[in-house]
Order: sequence, then C-alpha cells, then structure tokens
Amino acid sequence: MNILFDFFNESICAQSKSTDLESCYKEFYKRMNENNEEGFVEINISFEAQMNLYHKLKQSTIDEIWSISLSYNGDGDSFQRLTYY
Repeated sequence: MNILFDFFNESICAQSKSTDLESCYKEFYKRMNENNEEGFVEINISFEAQMNLYHKLKQSTIDEIWSISLSYNGDGDSFQRLTYY
C-alpha cells in the first residue's frame, strides 16, 4: 500500500507550490472544491502515470482494491470499460 500512498502524495504535491504534504493536500482539496462547483472533478494525474503504477502492483493488491468490468453499448459492437473502487 505504501506504493499507492507515495504515488498519490508525489502526484498531488507535484501540482502544488508547497513541499509540505499537509499544505499540498489543502491546496488539492481547495482545487477539487472549486472544480466541483463547476460540475466536474479533475485530479490532473495522467492516465499513463496511473497505468505505470498499476503495473507495479501485485495482482492480489489490485484484486483487493479494483473491480473491472465491461459494459456493452446498445449497438452490440462496442463496449465501455468500467473500473470500480
């Protein structure tokens, strides 16, 4: 689990002017609250960075945290990948 904590701490502080972890998160939650008022949530952590982290995790850890399923669209030919936490 430390790899997850380190990843999110580093990613969130990379977006902050502060190097203090508590201040980084305060700025992050302030931005999240402002975004929420506009109707969207943007965490600004690239999909590529998230996938790099995902590949570093043990399968048992992944199975404990995430559930991935496929949902087929009405046309029957395409699907949407859904990830649940």
